[in-house]
Amino acid sequence: RRGQLAAALGIRPLAFKLAFGHINEVVLADEHGPHRLRQRLAEELVQRTVLLQPGAHIRGRQAGRAQGDALAVGLLQRYGGEAKLLAGGHSLLPTMKMRLTEPQALIDLGRVSGLQGARQEGDTLVIGGMTRHYQVLSSPLVQQLAPLVAETAAWIGDQQVRNRGTMGGSVANNDPAADYPSAVLALNATVITNKREIAADDFFQGMFATALEEGEIVVRFAYPLPKRAAYEKFPHPASGYAMAGVFIAETKSGVRVAVTGAGPGVFRWSD
Repeated sequence: RRGQLAAALGIRPLAFKLAFGHINEVVLADEHGPHRLRQRLAEELVQRTVLLQPGAHIRGRQAGRAQGDALAVGLLQRYGGEAKLLAGGHSLLPTMKMRLTEPQALIDLGRVSGLQGARQEGDTLVIGGMTRHYQVLSSPLVQQLAPLVAETAAWIGDQQVRNRGTMGGSVANNDPAADYPSAVLALNATVITNKREIAADDFFQGMFATALEEGEIVVRFAYPLPKRAAYEKFPHPASGYAMAGVFIAETKSGVRVAVTGAGPGVFRWSD
C-alpha cells in the first residue's frame, strides 16, 4: 500500500517511508467512508513534516540539565511558534485531522538519539522523554525501582497506542484524563528540558497547559524512588482514558496524592 501511495503522490518510496514511518495509518472519516488514506491529507503531512536526520542528538550535561541539539531547537525557532514537535502523534495527529491545529511544520523527534531508555542515578529513576509506553512497562529496571510507573504505562490505551506513544509526549500534552501526569505529580518528579529543570508542582498548569516555553523539548524525567505506591482508575471503556484516576506515592519526602480525569487537569489532593 505504501508503494502505491508513494507512486500516486509522485515521491520516492524511501522518502514516503521516512515521512510516514512513525504513522501506522492516517484516516479521514468523511462521506467517502473511514479508514481511507486520502491524498489531500497525505500531501499535507508530507509537506509539513520536517525530519531530523539519523544521529541528531540532544546531549545531557552531567549536572542534569540538557543542552538542546541545535538542529531541533533551530527548527522550532525557524517557524516562530508555527511548528509542532511530533513524538508518538496520538494526540497531535487527531487534532490536525479535525483542523483544531494546523502547524506549518512537524518536527519528528523519532530519530533523535539519546531520548529513550531508563537508568538509575542515585536515588532517582531517570526515564527519557521519547521512551515509549511499552518500553516503560517492559523495562526490568522500571519494574524493579518504580513498579507503579510501569503499571501506569500498562493502563494506557491499547497495544497500538502503547507501541507508539511516549512518556514525554503524554506529559507535554497534559490531557486532563491522561495517566502519566498523575505519576509525575504524585512522585514529585522533575521534568528536565533542554533548558532547565521543572518541578512537577510547577509544570502542570491546567487543561492542556504546562510550563513549557517556546523552544523547549522534554528530554527526560527524574523520579524519586518510591517506598510504596498505588494507582487505580476508572477507565473509559472505549478510549481507556481515566474518567477518574488516583496515584498515591510515598517517597522520602512524604506522601503525595495526585488525581487525574476528575478536573480540568491533574491536581494534588491535599485534604
